[in-house]
Amino acid sequence: MNTPSHEEEDAGNSWIDNFEDFCASESLSLTEVHRMTEGISLDNLKKSSFLHAVCSNERVTKEIVGYLLDLYPAAANICLDMYDGEITSAYPLHLACSNENFPSSAIQLLMNRNQAA
Repeated sequence: MNTPSHEEEDAGNSWIDNFEDFCASESLSLTEVHRMTEGISLDNLKKSSFLHAVCSNERVTKEIVGYLLDLYPAAANICLDMYDGEITSAYPLHLACSNENFPSSAIQLLMNRNQAA
């Protein structure tokens, strides 16, 4: 089994930090999501908050959510500690439901991937 070198881990961490920032930004678009995720290793997405950021973003679309869930279905099952207001932990579905701009048609995509939330 190959284990990543420190340089590979640092590069992966840097990429995921940039991707998470992008997912939370006003620049969020399907075209850019495609470009940024082209050829990435799924290992880079483990325990990432990228889907949480997308579900909280005003610019989210059903197509973006669907593409990211197809790319990394386990993202719907990641529960993160949140320290904002009354929420202490949240799945992406919880954040989607509290985002008035989240497309209602995309709620079902999240529900289908995480029935525990």
